[in-house]
Amino acid sequence: MKHTSLFIIQTVRSLSLLFALFLLSSGEELWAQNAVYGDQMRVVDGYRWWFPEGTTIEANPSPTFGNLNDIIKQSTFCYFNGSQEVTITIHRTASDKKPLSILVVQFTDNSYRSDITVKSEAGEQRFSLPFNSSDFVYLPLNKPITSNTIELTFHTTELSLLSIFSLPSIQHKAAKWHGMRENLTKEQKEPDTFQDGEEMFDLIGNGLESRQVQATHTMVDTIYMKPGSKVTLTLPNKYGTGDASQNSMNSYVRWYSYRTGKTYMTEQLTANPVYDLLTPNVQNSNIPPVRFDNGYVINPLTGTSLFEGMDFYFPTDDEFKEWFPSFANAGEDSKIDNKWYAVACDVSQYTDYGTDPDVSNKDKDGNKLNANKFKNSGYGEPTLTHRIIYYIKSVEEEKPPYEEYTINMPATRVRSYTNELVTLSKAARSYLAQSGGSGQLTATIEDGKTAEIYLTNERRFSDANTASPEVSAVTLSGDERIISFCYRNQNTDSKTRTVIPSGHNGTDPLRATIVVKNGETPVARFHLNFVIGGRLLTQSMVNLLDGENIEGNRLEDYTGEWTKLSYRTPKNIHENPDNEVLTELTMDYDESVENSAGTNHITGYYPYPMRWNSISYGFYDGTKKQDVNDGEIVNDYGFAGNKSCAEWGNYAITKNYVECSGGGWDVDRPLPPTEGDDYAPQSYHLFVDASDRPGTILRAPFPQKLCSSAQLTVSAWVKAARPGTNTDNAGMLFTIMGETADGKYEPIYRYLTGQIPVTYYASANLPGFKADASNEWFHVYFSFSNQNTDYENYFLQIDNYSASTEGADMYLDDVRVYMAKPKAHVKQKKISCGASTLMTLSLDWTTLLERIGKTELTGDASETSSIDFCFVDSIDYVNAYNKKENVQEAIEASWMPIKKDNSLQVGTLSFDLNFEKNKAYDEGKDKENLVLQDNNNQFYQTGEGDARSLIGDLYSSLKQNRRYMILIREKSTGRADASGFEDPREVCSISTSFSVESQNQVLINGEVLDPLKTQEYCTGQAIELSMRLRIEDPENPGTYIPYDGIPVYYDWYFNSSKDFELPQTSDEGNTLFHDVTLKEALSGLRANYPEASVIEDPNAVEGERFKLDPKAVATTDRSFTQDHIDLINYKLNQKGRDDAVNRKLILRRKTLDVRLLDDEGRTLKICPIQQETQEGLFCAEPVDLHMTPGGKAPSVQPGFEYMKYLEDTHNPAMRIGLKHIISSTENNPITVNLRNIRFALKEGDEGYDENYQPDHVGLMRSQEGTNYNDIYLIGSTDPAYKELFDDPNFDKYTYIIGKVISFFAQPRYEGNKITGTNIMKIFFSEGNPMTEGDADLKFNPKEGYEYTFMVRYEEYYTPTTRAADDEGGNETDTFTPCYGNFIMTMKVVPEYLVWQGTKIGINWNDDSQWKRATYSDIKAEENTTIPVYKGDEYAANPGYVPMRFSKIIIPRNGKVELYEAGFEGDKGQYRDVLWKTEINNLPHMDPPATDEYRLHPIQYDMMVYGKKEANGTYTEMKTDPYTVNRCEEVHFEPNAEMMHAELLHPEYNKAWVDYELAPNRWYTLASPLQGIVAGDWYVPSANYRQETEYYQPITFETNRHNRFNPAVFQRGWDEGNAAIHYDNASGTTQNTITANWSIVYNDVTVPYTPGQGFSLKVVPKNTMTVNTLFRLPKADTEYSYYNTDGTTGHTVTIAEDSRRNAGRLIDKQESFSVSITNQAANNPYFLVGNPFIAHLDMNKFFKENESKVEKKYWIVKEDNQQVAIANSDGQWISTEEEGTTARLIAPLQSFFVKRAEEQAASTLELSFTNEMQALDDANSSLLRSSGKPTLSLTARRGDTYSRAIVAARVAATPGFKEDEDAELLLDNSLRGVPVIYTVAGSQTATINASNSLANIPFGVYSPDDGDVTVTIRGQEAFGTLVEVYDAVTRTSRSLNGNETEITVKGNTHGRYFLRSDFIPTGTEKIKIEEAGISIYSAIQGQVIVSALRPVKEIKVFGLNGSLVRRFSVNTTQYSFNLPTGIYIIHASDGEREHTEKVIVR
Repeated sequence: MKHTSLFIIQTVRSLSLLFALFLLSSGEELWAQNAVYGDQMRVVDGYRWWFPEGTTIEANPSPTFGNLNDIIKQSTFCYFNGSQEVTITIHRTASDKKPLSILVVQFTDNSYRSDITVKSEAGEQRFSLPFNSSDFVYLPLNKPITSNTIELTFHTTELSLLSIFSLPSIQHKAAKWHGMRENLTKEQKEPDTFQDGEEMFDLIGNGLESRQVQATHTMVDTIYMKPGSKVTLTLPNKYGTGDASQNSMNSYVRWYSYRTGKTYMTEQLTANPVYDLLTPNVQNSNIPPVRFDNGYVINPLTGTSLFEGMDFYFPTDDEFKEWFPSFANAGEDSKIDNKWYAVACDVSQYTDYGTDPDVSNKDKDGNKLNANKFKNSGYGEPTLTHRIIYYIKSVEEEKPPYEEYTINMPATRVRSYTNELVTLSKAARSYLAQSGGSGQLTATIEDGKTAEIYLTNERRFSDANTASPEVSAVTLSGDERIISFCYRNQNTDSKTRTVIPSGHNGTDPLRATIVVKNGETPVARFHLNFVIGGRLLTQSMVNLLDGENIEGNRLEDYTGEWTKLSYRTPKNIHENPDNEVLTELTMDYDESVENSAGTNHITGYYPYPMRWNSISYGFYDGTKKQDVNDGEIVNDYGFAGNKSCAEWGNYAITKNYVECSGGGWDVDRPLPPTEGDDYAPQSYHLFVDASDRPGTILRAPFPQKLCSSAQLTVSAWVKAARPGTNTDNAGMLFTIMGETADGKYEPIYRYLTGQIPVTYYASANLPGFKADASNEWFHVYFSFSNQNTDYENYFLQIDNYSASTEGADMYLDDVRVYMAKPKAHVKQKKISCGASTLMTLSLDWTTLLERIGKTELTGDASETSSIDFCFVDSIDYVNAYNKKENVQEAIEASWMPIKKDNSLQVGTLSFDLNFEKNKAYDEGKDKENLVLQDNNNQFYQTGEGDARSLIGDLYSSLKQNRRYMILIREKSTGRADASGFEDPREVCSISTSFSVESQNQVLINGEVLDPLKTQEYCTGQAIELSMRLRIEDPENPGTYIPYDGIPVYYDWYFNSSKDFELPQTSDEGNTLFHDVTLKEALSGLRANYPEASVIEDPNAVEGERFKLDPKAVATTDRSFTQDHIDLINYKLNQKGRDDAVNRKLILRRKTLDVRLLDDEGRTLKICPIQQETQEGLFCAEPVDLHMTPGGKAPSVQPGFEYMKYLEDTHNPAMRIGLKHIISSTENNPITVNLRNIRFALKEGDEGYDENYQPDHVGLMRSQEGTNYNDIYLIGSTDPAYKELFDDPNFDKYTYIIGKVISFFAQPRYEGNKITGTNIMKIFFSEGNPMTEGDADLKFNPKEGYEYTFMVRYEEYYTPTTRAADDEGGNETDTFTPCYGNFIMTMKVVPEYLVWQGTKIGINWNDDSQWKRATYSDIKAEENTTIPVYKGDEYAANPGYVPMRFSKIIIPRNGKVELYEAGFEGDKGQYRDVLWKTEINNLPHMDPPATDEYRLHPIQYDMMVYGKKEANGTYTEMKTDPYTVNRCEEVHFEPNAEMMHAELLHPEYNKAWVDYELAPNRWYTLASPLQGIVAGDWYVPSANYRQETEYYQPITFETNRHNRFNPAVFQRGWDEGNAAIHYDNASGTTQNTITANWSIVYNDVTVPYTPGQGFSLKVVPKNTMTVNTLFRLPKADTEYSYYNTDGTTGHTVTIAEDSRRNAGRLIDKQESFSVSITNQAANNPYFLVGNPFIAHLDMNKFFKENESKVEKKYWIVKEDNQQVAIANSDGQWISTEEEGTTARLIAPLQSFFVKRAEEQAASTLELSFTNEMQALDDANSSLLRSSGKPTLSLTARRGDTYSRAIVAARVAATPGFKEDEDAELLLDNSLRGVPVIYTVAGSQTATINASNSLANIPFGVYSPDDGDVTVTIRGQEAFGTLVEVYDAVTRTSRSLNGNETEITVKGNTHGRYFLRSDFIPTGTEKIKIEEAGISIYSAIQGQVIVSALRPVKEIKVFGLNGSLVRRFSVNTTQYSFNLPTGIYIIHASDGEREHTEKVIVR
């Protein structure tokens, strides 16, 4: 059964609060007169605390039988039998710190026992133990033992012990929610009221120690008992009175004493021992609780049978002394007495036992149970749902107090299944406790009721047309507390019931009193006041009252009392300007907070509870329910509830509805409507399944005091839920509470909702009621005038007021309390043009009487009273008060004259206290209603009922556009001074601000000036001033419309009106300019020269720089004189305080920008200039404007606090993707970082108040308290919007492109340390109209363009004197008129971008080098992947530097170099983190892009990133600092390169590389990509070009690809790669191995890793001649082998290692190594791949590997061979053409290197560094040097060619030298190429460096003897004779010019020689020797001897000196064969001889 508390339940943080704060309520009592004897609890084997390993034990004497150590391990027993008592000493381990409060001794059966003495450092205690059949004996210790030694003396000579142990302790912890919130931002936490710092509550303990328990919600039940009796305590968390298994305590139940934190175990262990005061109910003790040291645990250790209750025995005083001697004898030191008890029960449905989140729920047998999890956690409690405390008081100490309640409730109730009720705070037997609980209470209705109600014994009724039977009295006994009653009268038209009697006048009070008596003694009275108009309204009814159309009906289509209640709708209440919100609870929390709850969370549940003392029910956080199968836990989600929702005594903050589909009840009622205004329930709401105990649903404090006679209004939405027709409705009691100075809580006003129906069951004929088809909320409203002001604090409390737990399911949302303080109302009655202003003053009649303490008279009674008033200039008042802080003097310094003749400062008006005696006000007249004129000082009256007012019209000389206040002196004093007027800034003063409207309106930043909104004029804030002229509407006299004629200009003067209207004076006081005034001068100027302006002469001296237009000369009629001209010129040059912007006088401007630079503000005259044609059209009277700053403007910039910006005021741009903009929604906002928060005032500034400091900067708020959360578009480069901003009438508050969810910024640093983060959350309305006036003008941002937007913000203030424990859920006060404009440019970065750079040094971080990709750029179809922007204005496709989501193209021949840069330091920890960049080390690199002022580089921009979801949208979007080298994917087209690709941000996803290869040519290639295998080389068969859409995965498709069309042949260098043929019959493979190049293989699994080379050739199947375009990587995971007929053979899976990091370039690392192995150990040539996507710098490569390889390389191609060597002088000699860079190897290229002599292994380990990368540039200074004479010899046949080089070098030698010359590498793939060589010593060479060119042989290899054309170039560089000598014909041919061609036969060796007399020194020529002899091996197994003259003799010697062969010849050329080996060969021509060491291969 349920009832409500009428008093505050505070969070029970310490026991001292318990006395004052416990509820006066009762539990379920079952009385008995006897204590419970014997032990009723369990000690279970698995739940004992054993002394830990290492504990030792000794006994004196030693045991007769058994092992002594066994008794502390429960192994076996020990037996003692001797002549003395037994002493057992236990020595605890050093780490054993557990305080032992109880020792348990277990005896064996039939053991004789006697007393036991326990001795330790805590003291000595003796226990008497007579014979007893029980084997367990508890020894409760007075003081816990913590010492290492415990001594037990058994006073017996025969002893048989089984074990000695203690009881385990429940381990306390903080609720799980504290840890979950660690990563939430302050902005996320701020809206809710969870107490982050309140983790534990303190207990006082037993007077000797303090204890802590988990902080949680607390429910308190007060019970009065007679000592010596027993009560059964039942837990409230169950359904009705039925099956106890339907409960919400499945996981954890622990009973204990809230005073000690321990059990109620007594010290009574004598005969008939009473073990515990708290025992299980005797009817349900079959599975008793388990006794722990600090409580009795039921769940998870027992079943559910004990939920019927625990019995508590209240001992008599004698029993207390006997059973608790340690407390009873402790005196004042003990906090424990026998006056009251606090029995606590901690309950939970959560299963997060202990602190280890991974604790197992399995036992040793694998069974999954919560009990196992609890045990395995070390008996750790879970997160508690809540705590129930039974405050049990002795009726002998205190009788239950008499209770009296005044409750207001609706006079009309909607049909409801449950009758109305009132309830006692305790069960009936508590009031009957003095008599032992017998008897009964009687409730009756007292005489004199005016409301038609009657009592009934029925709680429910089932028929709306049949009332429950009436009874004269209701009796209550036992546990009863509810008194039901009925509304007597039924409204048949709508099936509502009412208490209003027939003929009621609508105003007389409706009252009834229910009294409850015990015999003749009243115990409670309920004074019920029934409020007309206080009924519940459905959502539909509210919407109709607000003017909306509901299902085609409007309000006028209905009748009934409710149709007149529009004043009380939430919208009208909130928008009433007299109302201000005192407190509210909307629960519209940040939905993103749900993400912190993890994956086992049900969407729509807010995961954090309310403030602990805000509600007394348990909290359900949305955790998913455990899955249980046959009693075993399958999935433990941490919640063991019956359903996944709040149930039976719990609440939730949720967006879900339990009665709707998926809500938890397994029923499907309609969802509540979501349409309606912003004041209907939205987002989260509070759901409570109330229990059958008193329960607080909500408690919210008021942040400020209440004013006497202030009107309080409460607005809330409520709803009930019923799963079936046989369940009760719900009710709520709203109470405004006051806290007295001594901490007591008293109700001020109570309002009962009545029983809340559900619209899907009720059949009332009202909007919103529809059986089974509606489910609407109800609006609660009540209002009253507060007459109590003696309280320190105020609260709104909402309590459960339901009939039973079989129902009571209720919702609550949008609770708001408003205060309307007494106000005087002043309005301007007529708009004037410079004349005195007619005003209307009115005062609310009822409020005035309440405030002055007068009673209204009626009938003929009459009495006159009066009030005084005055008008005060608001600005002058503040300034005057700040000087002296004297209210009276400040008022007198700022008040304004009253009456037309300005003769009064204080006006006195009288009135009759009989309202009807005052004259009636005539609304349509002016003179007839005047007061203070013609001796009329009497108020008029107007209005009826609650709308009555005193009113009068009066004149006052109030200036236009000025802010004023009217002050009321409640009691007229007749004095003309200001004494008695209150400070108008006091919240409870009767004062009202108002302003005087001028005919012409001043516009501030495009908005009409409201002088009341001084926050718009802030020091430091730029303001644009303009005017809107108005003329009287000829069709509606008295109304004014804007003048829209020809443009009007204005003169602007900064100074006071006196300075404008009076003559100028000198410092000495003399008048100037012959006494003319500026007002006269400007009037004369404009009358004669309306077009005149100012001429500026920048070269003039100061004071003469500005002059009036010379055309404006003095007139002959003297309407404009030279004195006027001189005065104007004087003022034009006079500096104002804001001279940085304006001088004092500004002529002929339409608008003016003003900046307030100090705290004095600006006084300004604005003078319209009237053209002759405009005369008389509008008011040309100068307008006064005084701009007084409400303070200095705060400032906020976008950015990061830790960054060091070049300027503090810099506004960095926000770079963002279009999909980010589209993805952003209110529930998925973008978080933008804010920085550089500066509050307006600092210490030392005027107005600075250390006790009232700004707390933060937030969104600017309207006067109504709503946020200005619009995002305004104020600029763009998008051509679609250009004309908007070119419009001279542009208003920056016009175009709305999004909303701000939150804006919160405050200084978050201490010194240089950052203490937090400031952010705003925004979303954009992409695709929505930007203005209401143009539905077609939508915000459609485009990639590549900028959009500048603006947000308004202001300071929020919080007094530092605010109590530390004030409620955290309320909005902080706003008290600043200063606002700032937050302006930010958004750059929409395209998703697809193309790089534009083709030269070295172009900076990646330059926006101009990127363009937005078109669909053709990425090979996509139009209108698919990329948005298409039509129109020439979009043809440029601008782009921005890529971001993380960008997919970029480095196009053909594109070059880009990356460099490291970033903010270096501890980001987020310390300020002034600097940008560190390597660009300073790159002199060739262009600088990055900057802002438009060329000041701030790009790195200060912010980038928006987020989590990309599977559907392509983004979540968790936020700004990050600018980072370089970002992209999602990069595509390299042919010949594109990227230097330092390893610096790509590691988050990039994939790189793509194009290879374009000509057909029928071998290429030596390399892959910069990881994860590439041989099988990846395939292309579409249709065109041999992979030109599918970029960035899409490529896989082999048999209908698109064919391994034979084209055929791709691959081979490896000197490897064991195999041609694979899979034998389907045998399942075996055959491998064929070859040296040099491998055979062409088809092994698809061969990996091609970066740094390793391979060779490839494309062979078309047909006549296709187009180049083949490959694209890597591929996405295949397996490949098949194919037969030539296209059938599939074997399929293989690509190894995981082979695909590791597939599609990624080399990782970021300083260096890495590549291991290359040759199959043949004697092969010194290794094929190496360029691992980079940039050129490889061979200088750096050879330097890094100088000990491993020789400094030369070969690149073998099918049509030629490229060879280069870096010789000893550092110069590169290459066979390539001039203009190429010999030191560079192109990307995707492999090359040969030669192993150094000392490197003999077949494996070469090569090192690469990132510094080896380079970009090739034709203008590079590092090209091959040709400064010294070099001959190139090119042999060509058809399209194939080869080249050899002869270089003249002074340091070179004529023979072959490894570091000078490059030998010929005759590759077997060059069989069709004529290969030319020269001979260096005995070695054929491609590059031959020599210091002598006397005779250098050259020859040609060729597949046949056909002619080969040899072209020799470079001979002119020698400057002397160079010739070719033919040894066969013995003729020479001079090389003429720079190029000579000769024709030779193929396979020509030893015949031709190059000859020259040139030597490298150039100092002399040498004589060409005629007898030069050369010996070398040019062909495998063959030696060639050639000479200029015939050779006569050749001898061949082995290395051992033996003669191998000898030849006698007579020829210039001789060849012979030799076996492989090394030989010494000697040749002679008879005169000369030559010996050479020759290697024959």
